[in-house]
Amino acid sequence: MRLASLRLSDSGAGSPVLEGTLRLTGDPQSARRSLLVREIRAIEGALYDERRVQDAVLALMHLDAHADTYGWRAWKTFPWEATDGLHERGLIDDPRSKAKTVAPTDEGARLAQQLFTELFEVDDAGTD
Repeated sequence: MRLASLRLSDSGAGSPVLEGTLRLTGDPQSARRSLLVREIRAIEGALYDERRVQDAVLALMHLDAHADTYGWRAWKTFPWEATDGLHERGLIDDPRSKAKTVAPTDEGARLAQQLFTELFEVDDAGTD
């Protein structure tokens, strides 16, 4: 059995957001894989589950997925119908421009933060 230290610091102050000791038993490769199952990250002092974010992105890729000669492919951007709908609801500026970014309105920024918290934030590294 091996013990490993775990320390997660935010990039700003450098003070630990999460600290602990892991007890590793068995095959080191399986232990590594099990550690990767859940990645907790910090943004603006709140902890969130990176795996949930990745799963949400994968689900959104399904909206644009299509088959070609190389197999299934998906665009790395959001579907126009989705961004047009957000614009119609007054949540983002007009997405149909040459810019590669889009600006949320004040209401869009507030709702984006609220939804991010509801969908991805965790109380601590051990619970959902």
